[in-house]
Amino acid sequence: MRMCSVWLTELDYYQYDMSAFHNHECYTLLSPKPVKLSEVTAIYKTFSAQIWIAFGICLAATGLLLWGIARVDATKSTVYGSLSRTFLEVIQIATAHGVGSFPKQHSINILLISWISLCLLIGICYTTIYTSLLTSPGYTKIIDSIEDFLEADMLYGVRRLYKVAEVSLTSSSNPAYHQLQKRCRVFKDRNDIETSIHSGRYAVFGAFSNGKYFTSVDWLNETTLFQNFRFMKKTCIFDHYSVFAFKRFSAYTELFSDHALRFQEYGFSDYWYNDIYLDKRQFNSFFEDYPKESKEPKQFTIQSIQGALFILAICIGLSAVVFVCELFF
Repeated sequence: MRMCSVWLTELDYYQYDMSAFHNHECYTLLSPKPVKLSEVTAIYKTFSAQIWIAFGICLAATGLLLWGIARVDATKSTVYGSLSRTFLEVIQIATAHGVGSFPKQHSINILLISWISLCLLIGICYTTIYTSLLTSPGYTKIIDSIEDFLEADMLYGVRRLYKVAEVSLTSSSNPAYHQLQKRCRVFKDRNDIETSIHSGRYAVFGAFSNGKYFTSVDWLNETTLFQNFRFMKKTCIFDHYSVFAFKRFSAYTELFSDHALRFQEYGFSDYWYNDIYLDKRQFNSFFEDYPKESKEPKQFTIQSIQGALFILAICIGLSAVVFVCELFF
């Protein structure tokens, strides 16, 4: 006798007698958990692309308007008569360094006040979100559906091809299942499995029962490889029913079939997994959405400001190039 999830193939049909089912299993993908975003990305991920574009347009428009107004009334000499100086002043305001001086032209003053107000509001939002991202980093999108899996451009690996699984995917009316079947790859050996799993681009098929018990026999000996993997809990690609498989024409098949419903009602599955099954602590992480981390406030490190240091290095390099050009040309 053995407890298993039996594929209803012709070979199994002639080799075993199967009892009535006593438990239900969901067969889905075991995919990587969301990855923590780098601190460098916090520099620009604070705002959406639309906000950055809008802010850049406002900065350019304000600088050109200041320069244009100053050029129209050339009798009143101001720092805004120079286009380069004008943009330096506008950028200085944008980076919260204030205004060098207010000219006598009221139109320029009104324009400066409006630009200062906008930069003040944008700056408060930026620093708040940026600090939040550094202390509570964001993560990549959770893979909870086949569509999410395809969008992430991932593959899934198997030890060997299962004809039943292939037929189930290709015969589905959902086009996403057809695309999923094309992402299949057979692992060559143990080293290939480890390399593929550590790359973060591969998922594997796994089964869980009652929404909380890991039952994938194929990967029970390799669970340490999947410490940062999780089940796609919102998508059940295949449904399986756990049965008792007996030798052909066994006298116990009918007896266990009669008791199968009673096993379900009495919580036999919970008893089996809680009291008899393997140590479940290593399997609990498969049902977590994110890797476990401390919830305490985090101290800033050099990694936290590497984005700012990267921008400084680029600006110093650009300044050096301009200096060389000015020196020789």
